[in-house]
Amino acid sequence: MGCNRTDSLSCDELDMAMRDWLKSHRSCAVDADCTITVTGCATTADCGVFTNRSASGPYLSSLVEAFKKRRCRGDSSCPRCEAPPPTACEDGVCSEARKAAAH
Repeated sequence: MGCNRTDSLSCDELDMAMRDWLKSHRSCAVDADCTITVTGCATTADCGVFTNRSASGPYLSSLVEAFKKRRCRGDSSCPRCEAPPPTACEDGVCSEARKAAAH
């Protein structure tokens, strides 16, 4: 049986690893590259953060699961999230789509 490298991380280290991972996955070429990635009450990305589509996957999932397994959030409840805004690739970075200017 293999050892998951997230097993030895503290709650603070897991939180920082998730933040760093999400921050490093914001580049894009076109609007379709972008999405909102949600960590499901695992960190400040509870309600989602603008990332490219490659942010989600086994590594992020392992961090989220380890964070939840350790109950790093304590007894804090998850925030209520509103509908996510549209995403766009703005100057090579995934972000909220700018509203079209009224003419």
